[in-house]
Amino acid sequence: MAEVKAQLGEADKGLSNELEQFVSLRGDKWDSFHFRKGSDVLVRYNLLQQVEGNEEVEWAGVTMHSLVRWRAKQNNPGQPWHLWYKVFVLAACCQLICEDGTEFRQHLVVHLQDVEVSFAGSKDAERFESFVGETLGRIYDDEGRWEDAEELFVRVMETRKSVLGEEHPDTLTSMANLASTYADQGRWKEAEELEVQVMETSKRVLGEEHPSTLLSMHNLAFTQESQGRWEDAIQLMQDCVHQRQKILGFDHPDTESSSSALTQWRALWQQDTQTAN
Repeated sequence: MAEVKAQLGEADKGLSNELEQFVSLRGDKWDSFHFRKGSDVLVRYNLLQQVEGNEEVEWAGVTMHSLVRWRAKQNNPGQPWHLWYKVFVLAACCQLICEDGTEFRQHLVVHLQDVEVSFAGSKDAERFESFVGETLGRIYDDEGRWEDAEELFVRVMETRKSVLGEEHPDTLTSMANLASTYADQGRWKEAEELEVQVMETSKRVLGEEHPSTLLSMHNLAFTQESQGRWEDAIQLMQDCVHQRQKILGFDHPDTESSSSALTQWRALWQQDTQTAN
């Protein structure tokens, strides 16, 4: 919740203390046991409705009964319900991104379609809506709903280019997110084109040793590897590994991730070369 409120700026209409109590965490972690027990009771009394799931889960989640939502709005018509709903969903999304829980994501994704993302308004409002779009896009992307993710990432990227400029770090992040979604769909050329832009701009603006620059090198190398361009991918990942070892240290998770990929690619490339000969 703190991350979401920090992004609100002038859009903050004042989330009541009473409402904030409902998003408190136990030991800084989501308590799935209490969530399920509480949901079961509300479903039993028809205050919540189960939403149909898929082959993996019996039901994907719950949503508030339409009559309950209508009654709440009638009771306090002057309250900013849409903003409060957006803030609550965003808080859940941010927690999910930190914890990466597949089951919780399946519960949450059914609520995202009701979150309105509007890029009209003041610069503060546009920045907040960009944060909304980026956060929701990441959830859609993780859930494999790439068209939904792509639509949001494109809107975020264009808004940030207009508001922040094409070389702003947040703009580069939005470009990298869009490139990742292209890659997830096998659209390698589109992904690579964006990733090259991100890497070159990051080198120029942030510096060749900046962690964000190294991440862009890591991502581009994976896109090259996915196209079977072993030499390009290995060379770029090798440069990334050397820089990460120097800047982050040998034991850093990012360094280990790049090193592991490099070792695996070298072995596969050698195997392919031997097979071809």
